[in-house]
Amino acid sequence: MIGPFVTESVLAYGYAAALLVTAAGLHHLACHVAGRSERHREPGRTPSRHGREIVRAPRPWPHSEAGRFHRGLALVLVVLAALLTLVEAVRHPAWPDLALAAAALAAAAVTGRWLTGHLRATPADFPEPGQRAAHRDR
Repeated sequence: MIGPFVTESVLAYGYAAALLVTAAGLHHLACHVAGRSERHREPGRTPSRHGREIVRAPRPWPHSEAGRFHRGLALVLVVLAALLTLVEAVRHPAWPDLALAAAALAAAAVTGRWLTGHLRATPADFPEPGQRAAHRDR
């Protein structure tokens, strides 16, 4: 026992907190990937020296999907943290441990809501089946 807490509960809630921090790190990585891909795009022109112009800008779906993938992974970590917290709360329903569980669940809920909002703000932009790239030679 660590003070009034069960050692197993403290370790489980610490691990849940580490999962939430990792989820926030993956979100940061998603933002970095999306920002980096936008900085390296050349809108309206091909990277070749022939001067051909793209009539219509290509869809940025691979770049936006990389960010969505990282956010989805982050949400999986948040769900795992919440499940771990719930299981530990059922195993050790003493008052001090339940206070830690409530704090961990609140942190998971806030993090999950934050990541879900960012996931909804970046809708999927998959190309239609059979659609060709806009910059192909004619």
